[in-house]
Amino acid sequence: MLAGAIRNVKPDAPMEEGNAPRFRLVSCPVGSAVRLPLLIPSDPLSRTGGTSPVAISKKRARTLCTQREWELLSQSWNPELGRITPGRLRQKVQRARTLRDKYRDLARQQAGEARGKRAARSTRPAQSNQNTKLKAEIFDEALERFQSRLAQDE
Repeated sequence: MLAGAIRNVKPDAPMEEGNAPRFRLVSCPVGSAVRLPLLIPSDPLSRTGGTSPVAISKKRARTLCTQREWELLSQSWNPELGRITPGRLRQKVQRARTLRDKYRDLARQQAGEARGKRAARSTRPAQSNQNTKLKAEIFDEALERFQSRLAQDE
C-alpha cells in the first residue's frame, strides 16, 4: 500500500538551490495525504554517507562493548561527564580516539575480507562487519562528547 503511494511523491515547495523541502506530500490510495520526513543530507562528505546519523541505543551499545569499553562509554554521558576533571578528560579523549581508530581500521579489514580483496587474518574470512562499524560509530560519538566537554572546560 505504501509502495504505491511513494510513486506519487510531490514536493511541497518548489525545489530551488539551497531550498530543499523538509517534508514531502505523499498521496495515499484512499485519497488522503500524509507528511513524511525526509533524510536531508547534512554534509555530502560525512562518514554516514550524507544522511543524518542514527543514534545507537545504550542497550545496544552495552551488548556490543566489553566491560572496560562500557565503563569508558558510560562516562561520556551526563551526569558522569560533568564530574570528570580536565586531566582525566584528556585521558578519556585519547582512549576513545584509540578505540574509534581500532574499530574503524578493523571494519575496513573485515570489509576487504568479505569482498575477497584481502587475505583473511584468521582461518575464516569475515562475513560481515556491521557490529564493528557500529562500535566505531559508538566511540566516535563518545569522542565528540568528551572533546566538546573538554572545550567547555578550557
